[in-house]
Amino acid sequence: MWLFLLKNKSLLLALWLVSTAAFAIAGARILNLAKFYHLTRRGVHANARVTATEPNNHNAVYYTYEVNQQWYSGVGTASSINRKSEIVATGETVPIVYDSADPESSYLGDANEEFSSLTHGVIFLASAPTFALFVLYVRKGVRSLAAT
Repeated sequence: MWLFLLKNKSLLLALWLVSTAAFAIAGARILNLAKFYHLTRRGVHANARVTATEPNNHNAVYYTYEVNQQWYSGVGTASSINRKSEIVATGETVPIVYDSADPESSYLGDANEEFSSLTHGVIFLASAPTFALFVLYVRKGVRSLAAT
């Protein structure tokens, strides 16, 4: 079956386009790219107060912040502000970004850096079909060389 697919160029191109798009869409959803896109476009920089830390739970930092007399909470990692959670103290002020259209959505640290990193992740995931088809193509070439 794979040999037929490799010989039919238009079917191969269609399969590659569809699978690449599917991997990109799935990657963007899994990595929550939309949240960070919104935080980079309409994010508001603010300060939050640390309420707890969990060094043994991926350096988790729990925080609260106020927007228009409403309190919200969030959790992030100390590494997103280039710190270790053992060093971050309860009650300390830390930088966050929250979405002006959805204040409940926030990120501890620089949302632009995270968005850039996640975008690279989506591109990596979207390249999986290209890699898979390349491997099939090379295997076909190796087999045809071995047959001669």
